[in-house]
Amino acid sequence: MFSVMLPYAFIQSFGITEAQFGSFSSFIFIGMLIGPVFATMWSKKSNTESIVFISMLVTSALMFGMGLLMSAYMPAYFQTPMGILA
Repeated sequence: MFSVMLPYAFIQSFGITEAQFGSFSSFIFIGMLIGPVFATMWSKKSNTESIVFISMLVTSALMFGMGLLMSAYMPAYFQTPMGILA
């Protein structure tokens, strides 16, 4: 699914170039390599409550940022009567 639908969705639907998609894929791969190293070092220094709280905070901030970024790419027929996605 990720090797077929993800490039198609990014390149055809959102209009990014192949170079931008390649950079995105590279960042994802590097993050998958480096992320566990940082997570291990951080988990040894912190207690469980702070790890859960900070991870939920970071996840919600990233989801909010992605929502703001992607709302500019949504066509007008996805807008609600209140204009939330405008």
